[in-house]
Amino acid sequence: MNKKIQRVATPAFLRKKLSAFRVEHGKGQIFLVKDKVYGQTHQFEPWQFFVLEVLPGCEDFSKLASVFKDRFGHTITQEELENLLFLVDDKKLFGASEITHPILEAFNKKKETEQWTSSVEENSESRNNTEPELTTKVSEEPFYTTTDDADLEATVRKREWNLFNPTWLLKIFQPFLLPFKHTIYFLPLLLILATVIYIRHAVIVEKELVHLFDGFSIIKNLLFSMFVVNFSVTWVKALVAFTFRATVSGFCIVFYLGFIPRFKARIDKVRQLSRREQIWLHASPLLMRLGLFSFGLLLWFNIRSTDSLLSSSALTAAVVGLISFLITVNPLVKSDGYYLLTALVNEPHLRGKSYRALINKVRGNVYQKTDNNVLAAYGLASILFMVLLYAVILIIMSSFLNIYLGGPSILFIVIAAPILIFRMIEKFRKIGQLYERTVQFERWRSRTLPKVEDDIVRKKNQNSLTTYLKRSIPACFLIILFIPWKYEPGGGFVILPNKKQEITAEINGIIDEIFFDGGEYLKKGTVIGRLSYSDYLAKVKIYNAKMQEQQAVIDELKSRPKPEEIQLAESALEVECSRYKFSSAKVKRLEELYEEHTISFEELDEVRREADVDLKRVEEKRANLELIKSGAAPDQIAAAEAKLLSWQEERDYNQEMIEKSIFYMPFDGKIITMHLKQKIGSYLNMGEPFATVENTDQVIAEIEIPEHNIGYIEKLAKIRGRSNAYYNIDFTGQVVSIDTNVTESQTGNIVKVCTLIDNKDGLLKSGMSGYMKISSEAMPIWKVLSLSVIRFFKIEVWSWHP
Repeated sequence: MNKKIQRVATPAFLRKKLSAFRVEHGKGQIFLVKDKVYGQTHQFEPWQFFVLEVLPGCEDFSKLASVFKDRFGHTITQEELENLLFLVDDKKLFGASEITHPILEAFNKKKETEQWTSSVEENSESRNNTEPELTTKVSEEPFYTTTDDADLEATVRKREWNLFNPTWLLKIFQPFLLPFKHTIYFLPLLLILATVIYIRHAVIVEKELVHLFDGFSIIKNLLFSMFVVNFSVTWVKALVAFTFRATVSGFCIVFYLGFIPRFKARIDKVRQLSRREQIWLHASPLLMRLGLFSFGLLLWFNIRSTDSLLSSSALTAAVVGLISFLITVNPLVKSDGYYLLTALVNEPHLRGKSYRALINKVRGNVYQKTDNNVLAAYGLASILFMVLLYAVILIIMSSFLNIYLGGPSILFIVIAAPILIFRMIEKFRKIGQLYERTVQFERWRSRTLPKVEDDIVRKKNQNSLTTYLKRSIPACFLIILFIPWKYEPGGGFVILPNKKQEITAEINGIIDEIFFDGGEYLKKGTVIGRLSYSDYLAKVKIYNAKMQEQQAVIDELKSRPKPEEIQLAESALEVECSRYKFSSAKVKRLEELYEEHTISFEELDEVRREADVDLKRVEEKRANLELIKSGAAPDQIAAAEAKLLSWQEERDYNQEMIEKSIFYMPFDGKIITMHLKQKIGSYLNMGEPFATVENTDQVIAEIEIPEHNIGYIEKLAKIRGRSNAYYNIDFTGQVVSIDTNVTESQTGNIVKVCTLIDNKDGLLKSGMSGYMKISSEAMPIWKVLSLSVIRFFKIEVWSWHP
């Protein structure tokens, strides 16, 4: 009976690359779904195909049953629907877009329970024979490309040790972890920040890594990378696969190269995912490794001062994540990078095809159906890379064992090298056998011998414009190389203030007053604060009073003799002279009486003694008169003045202590010490710092110039540079001095060059850094670009000459 075949639209929830046809079959009709990938044709009854067509528009079973009844006149049971969905799912016809549909979500949850499997088997056996079933017919056309390329690719299987089925864990954690998928949008920013930090602090990172891995063996590194990086990456990939409704059937440990353990998630039904979902599935481990690198480096950079286990672990995770990313992103290794490439180019078995193309090239173009130079080059690169990888592994392992075992490590090389070589030979042998089988099958299929195609590609005639460009561009480039260019050697710089001073305490004391809190711009001589000087002030007042008293004494001495004193002395002398005159006259009278024997000798002697006393008094008064007339003695005045001077020195000393207790601004500038007023009441010892001030109207930029560029730098040369803070502003100045010493650094020898830059606007702060260029002589561009090469030949090569 003739069959009328008409192509119809494929139901939305079925996989892409499936073709649907309606076939007139007797009085009725059937529907065929052709799978070109697997070479199969599936047959559906009208009610089955109808259910698949209307399923996207029915959000629950009641609506689906109502639509079904309107079409066929009777309802569909829940059991019939579930059996249909199970059979479609069993043939892997569902695409990935069905995962969010409520009916299919419920079906997938029920399907994963143990009771569902047994109930489906019982229901399948007990179904009414009159009910139409889903049947499968294998197409007569063999789909050789998929099968043979897969065989060529999977020639060696890795050993697996299945630990457990992670489905139940993924069900628990997926609702909580799913919102974190949006963090992928922050990854570019984190990666940029981590890269900038690494570039700017490469020396610190390298030192930290040397210190970190100094006592870290290869085994510890492998275990750390396995249980931190590989474990997290494997769970992320499993979570992404589970979210896309691929089957995660096991969490395993695989042994790469036969002895390197790694975690792996066993994921099935990947082919039913869309191309976009496959790209995300294979890209997620690579993105996770980049995330570990970025987050680990940023975390280490922020907590590195703590020197804790967390900081060292973060740095280790960052380094291991970066190394594993560089290894797995390589498409020559059958890892995430390779599978991502196959998803991007939509070639599921790229390596198998490349092996076929390479063997075809080696054997003289025996089979050319899939021959391609790019595929052959990729296959050759993959083989060479694997050989190189085996060699590197042998070298690393031998070096490691040589450290711990010494001479016996050679035994390991003798044993391991033949094993690895045998594995490679065995793999190449299997690839060759599969290639031969593929060629024989193609000859059988085409019923003809292979034809050799012409590999010579005829070149098209180039038009005049192309010829002109090919000739003019090199000529212009050659002319540009001879244009004079001002060479500007440069280097990193750090800003230093032109004037900087630390104000210290000149005496011991308690801070009594502070008039500024820090950050203010002050003129020279402005009082910033002072120590307590009440004791010194009291002593100054005491010594001032003593000085006044002593000065009065000196003035009194210098004013002698006074007329009043002379007059008083003369009067006293006259009185004594008069008394002596009377007493001497009395003596004469009594002497006459004594001669007359009128008085006794005792009376005469008494009068004589009184006359002698009066004479002595006259002499005393006369001497006192002379003394008064002569004034104060010079020695007396000098002694008084010396005493006055000692009081004055004591007063000046205490006055000086008062001056030293006051803190003055030494020059025009700014106080850079902040929160000064919090120091009020604290005690300062002599020499202890109080505040730091600086003048940045002009700043010094200390540039670190590589040793080989110092010959191009002269004093007063113009400079220009940019700081990290103000990258859009050019700061200019000139060279003021060149250091006479050469300093060693991590990047080589450097010479420090000091330059002076005007900073009236105050943008440049002390400690800022950036890059500075120094103007030098002009030279052709070709010489500027080849200075390092010229230096190599003129120094290194020259040193080789005998």
